Amino acid sequence: MANGGIIGPVNTVNAAVAEIIHTKTASGSITTQPTTNSISIGVVAGGASGGSTSSGSGFCAGGGGAGGLISNASVSVSGGTPYSFTVGGGGTGGAPGALGSNGVNSTLTIGCTVYTAIGGGGGGAHCHGGGQPGGSGGGGAGDCAPWRPGGTGTACQGNDGGNNIYPNTNTGGGGGGSTGAGSVTGPGSVGGAGGAGTDLSSTFPGSPITVVAGGGGGTGGNTAGAGGTGGGGRGVKGYAPTVTSESGTVNTGGGGGAGLQPEGFSRGAGGSGLVLIKEPGSAKNAPGVWSMNAVYEFVKQGEWGGFNTVSLEYLIVAGGGGGDGDRSGGGGAGGLLTSSATVVQTAYAITVGAGGTGGSTPPAFPGPNCGSDGTNSVFSTFTAIGGGSANSAGGSGGGSYNPGTGGAGTCGQGNPGGPSAGDAPHYGAGGGGGAGAAGTAGTAGAAGNGGAGLSNSITGSAVLYAGGGGAGSFGGPVGTGGPGGGGDSSGSATVRSDAGGVNLGGGGGGGWTRTSPGLSGAAGAGGSGVVIVRIPAAAAPGSVAVAPGANSLATLSPSGDKLATFTVSGTLTL
Repeated sequence: MANGGIIGPVNTVNAAVAEIIHTKTASGSITTQPTTNSISIGVVAGGASGGSTSSGSGFCAGGGGAGGLISNASVSVSGGTPYSFTVGGGGTGGAPGALGSNGVNSTLTIGCTVYTAIGGGGGGAHCHGGGQPGGSGGGGAGDCAPWRPGGTGTACQGNDGGNNIYPNTNTGGGGGGSTGAGSVTGPGSVGGAGGAGTDLSSTFPGSPITVVAGGGGGTGGNTAGAGGTGGGGRGVKGYAPTVTSESGTVNTGGGGGAGLQPEGFSRGAGGSGLVLIKEPGSAKNAPGVWSMNAVYEFVKQGEWGGFNTVSLEYLIVAGGGGGDGDRSGGGGAGGLLTSSATVVQTAYAITVGAGGTGGSTPPAFPGPNCGSDGTNSVFSTFTAIGGGSANSAGGSGGGSYNPGTGGAGTCGQGNPGGPSAGDAPHYGAGGGGGAGAAGTAGTAGAAGNGGAGLSNSITGSAVLYAGGGGAGSFGGPVGTGGPGGGGDSSGSATVRSDAGGVNLGGGGGGGWTRTSPGLSGAAGAGGSGVVIVRIPAAAAPGSVAVAPGANSLATLSPSGDKLATFTVSGTLTL
């Protein structure tokens, strides 16, 4: 058969074939291949058990929080070296009316560095306490004044448990998951659902376990809270229960569902943890036709020569999120990545992320009034995540509207948006997060400010990038944008709030008070991103080119370094 000029049967080899995936469900050690110098890791702690109620005391117990997740795509190792790890167990059941038991930490030791994923926080219990802190926090409990809040998650590992905001309706909040917070309780005695976990299949293809760290569901008088994707267990229904709560799935770090004891519907235990390791392997001598992607990966790993490489520095800023209209949160800044790298000399497609749109009419779920997230910026294998609109996660998260917490930021790229209490008289919303700091909280008296961006000198001069947008309010003081292109809220019902800075990735300012449809209370759009690549003169290839012409290529003095600046998507040729 003909295959692009190659005659005969073809064995196509790709990177996945060469990779070695280790799925470890019990503590032990692993020795890397002699040629391995970098691995990808996923460390999942044990999930927590759900809380429990006492006999005749209502149905207000929270789901267990998921175990913390540490995911890192590039960890340096020494080939042929043994590395130890521990896999944490899930939290167990307990006495009636008791808090859920926390999960156990999982660890992976690489040289002098110990990667420790924190065990999930136990679910809250009726009149005994709220959700406990952990990798992800346990769900809150209620039916006693005051209501018991959800537990806090660990930054960059998990999320908070859901609050019980209906304390007298026999409900409990959902446990937090690695991707999403636990849901708050709903009206009509609906238990909070567990927060969503994380799908690691793209990083660890072929592993039998890839969706991990979902939170457990809370109890509900009429409707039990569902478990989060990634092994979270369902809670139990209080009125006329028919099935017991579910435990978190083994070796996912899922949180257990909340239960009713001693009525015979005991709490769910937390799921045990997991350690995933991916080695690139050594398949350079495998026969067949190699994909260009596989060739690139093995050249980069030093497995094959024959290609020239170049060392460079990069700054990648994604588009900022738009603010929401009508007294709502500021947009989160686009994610910011900056570092040095060695890449193959070739042509690279560059993506410059656009800023999200700003909303104009009052927030709804969903509605055209809501702002939109910024889009990603990309160079080579490096992707900066677009900023979140109000309440949305992103490179940096958008600020909250009343009431709520701000959207989460992406670890290593940005910070969360500010929370809002949603109180009268001004119902101040939270400011959008920035690359350098979280957005500030909105209060009853005033809106929050956008978080500060970060200064970078890749161009030869210090420039601030990725500031969060300031928030709006109900007729009160409004927020200012964070340094680095964050847009200010206008403080006017007839003037649109400021957009984020162009090619700075700033978040848009949140809208003010609505008085009529259309422009009234309109929020600012997010600012577009930028990609800047600096090639040191000593390492520069013979020719560097950028396209299209809207982008620029300069030679810096006196260093002689090449500076490629992309303000729109294009191509960099090294």
